[in-house]
Amino acid sequence: MRARRDALAQISAGLQARRNAFAQARAARLAALTATRANRRAAQHRLTKVLAEQERAAARAAVSKAGPGGPWAIPWAIVQCESGGQNVGPNSAGASGYYQFMVATWKGLGGSTPQAYQASKAEQDRLAAKLWDNGRGARNWDCAAIVGITG
Repeated sequence: MRARRDALAQISAGLQARRNAFAQARAARLAALTATRANRRAAQHRLTKVLAEQERAAARAAVSKAGPGGPWAIPWAIVQCESGGQNVGPNSAGASGYYQFMVATWKGLGGSTPQAYQASKAEQDRLAAKLWDNGRGARNWDCAAIVGITG
């Protein structure tokens, strides 16, 4: 009887040890899950802030390229200074069009007409964007420096 009682006590102690180990493992798992959720919420918050800033930057960029008559391939301030947003014929220096292309530049970019002002706005936009090169070509317009845009 005593041997059975001792065996049963041993089994009971072993079972309690297993329960304690299981509870400890469960608590550790719950703590890790809680920390992971907190980190995910913090990362989501940071991502939301970054995405919002990107949207604001894109909106600022769109505004800087928009003006009367719609979007432009370069910032509106430069277009306004160069041509007033008008498709003008050659000036005294020979520049023409919305973006005031010089004949040599127009031809060098592959313009399909003898002068820029003779081409569609779409073609002028395409070639101005190519020349602008995401702002790296700002030096190609004198007005860029006048309006405070450098590239």
